[in-house]
Amino acid sequence: MSYPGSWLSGGSGTGISNIVEDLTPQLGGDLDLNGKNIDFPTTANISDCLDEDNMASDSATALATQQSIKAYADTKAPIADPTFTGEIGIGAVNVSETELGILEGATVTTAELNYLDDVPDDLTKLAPQYQTIYIDAGAMVPCTTNPAEAGTNEYATYDVDFDYMAFDSGATNERVQFKMTMPENWDRGTVLAKIYWGSAAGASADDYCKWGIKAVSFSNDAALDGFDFGTGVEVEDQVTADGDLMIAQTTAITVAQTAALGDMIAFEMYRASDDETATALAEDAWLFGVAIQFKVTNTVAVWS
Repeated sequence: MSYPGSWLSGGSGTGISNIVEDLTPQLGGDLDLNGKNIDFPTTANISDCLDEDNMASDSATALATQQSIKAYADTKAPIADPTFTGEIGIGAVNVSETELGILEGATVTTAELNYLDDVPDDLTKLAPQYQTIYIDAGAMVPCTTNPAEAGTNEYATYDVDFDYMAFDSGATNERVQFKMTMPENWDRGTVLAKIYWGSAAGASADDYCKWGIKAVSFSNDAALDGFDFGTGVEVEDQVTADGDLMIAQTTAITVAQTAALGDMIAFEMYRASDDETATALAEDAWLFGVAIQFKVTNTVAVWS
């Protein structure tokens, strides 16, 4: 029996005498489709098996094989919900089968929506991890003990007004406070602060001022006079020029007491009396406001 286009020699087909002459890809053994093995005959060219129009009438083995493949395929429904096992590598990150369920509309757990926490930096850009709240000096209250002094200054050239809290450079830490409830998606961990400040007229470049900030959390039924602020975090900054805005950033601030959802957080800011090196700012330091940055990981649920 001959096979049209076969790589076998003999019969009426055009045979080859050297295997190097045959440049067409050959398929041997089994074809594995999702774990289903389909056997191909070793005596037929694969093109004979799959192209019925090109087969000679005597290619019975090839024709039977092709018809067997078609009959098997007709019994199989399309794959509506493809699955896989193992992991797919994306750069240095392995995405598991469960995690890829997100792409198929599957139920996603809180942990999976944890803003891709603890993944390499190149993937953290997919979702925000930090948010910021700004509190202006106009929303702060001078403390009853050792208070800073509230004021407003108009910068005359363009009539821009800034509320401020003025802190003396004396031996006492002057203080202000503000209170707020943190957004519910706060991770209840440490926070950072950026302090926006200036000075009364007459300051010299490179004069030093040291700012401090601390915080405490109050939960439902907490005694309002029962908890002290956490340890103050201090940062020393320098005047760049008289009349300039300066921005100083703190290290991590630990909120005293264990914060819970919906707690009231009290913050205190002060000018540290030990600042102040040999080139201490002699004029009042003006606090314009503070930005609090916090990490976002918790989901937000409707109040019940």
